[in-house]
Amino acid sequence: MILLTLAAGVSFSSGCGQSVPLSPTGADLTVAVYAATSLQNEERLNAVTTLIRKHRTVLSNAEYDQLSEICELARSGQWTEARDASRRLMRE
Repeated sequence: MILLTLAAGVSFSSGCGQSVPLSPTGADLTVAVYAATSLQNEERLNAVTTLIRKHRTVLSNAEYDQLSEICELARSGQWTEARDASRRLMRE
């Protein structure tokens, strides 16, 4: 799977009102999560979940937690909510 490279200046909200910088790897994985959830594609979701786990040591705890939570939302059938959450990560 080829991941898109985004600018390192992308950030997301950590839930406590502060904006946390999204690393280049985190940005790439967020795009991959968005693609999987937009297509509601379980195979892609499994592949990106594996990539998130593989890059655990590169991601910040906040990035890892956010991406993992979004994947779990999709896995539980809440595809639209997961898609919207990943889109928010890319925007903030």
